[in-house]
Amino acid sequence: MHYAPNTQNHYRIGFVVAKKVEKRAVRRNYMRRSIREVVMHEFDKSVPVDIVFRVKQSYYRSDFNAIRLELLDLLKRIKI
Repeated sequence: MHYAPNTQNHYRIGFVVAKKVEKRAVRRNYMRRSIREVVMHEFDKSVPVDIVFRVKQSYYRSDFNAIRLELLDLLKRIKI
C-alpha cells in the first residue's frame, strides 16, 4: 500500500493487480472489488488521502476475512 495526502476533501483509491499475480481477469476483478468494499465501509471518507493498493499474492472468496483484517490493519497505519 502506498499513500499520500491530496488537496481534495475525500480519499481516492487505486488498485494494482498484475497478471503475474492472477491470470484470470475474473479473480483480479474480485480482488479489486473486495478491497474497494472494505475501504468504503471501514475508512473515514473525509480523510484527504490518495491510496494505491498493490496486491502481491492471489486470494479468493475463502480468504476474504483474513484479507479484511489485513486491510483494516493497513488502513489504521495511515497518518495524515
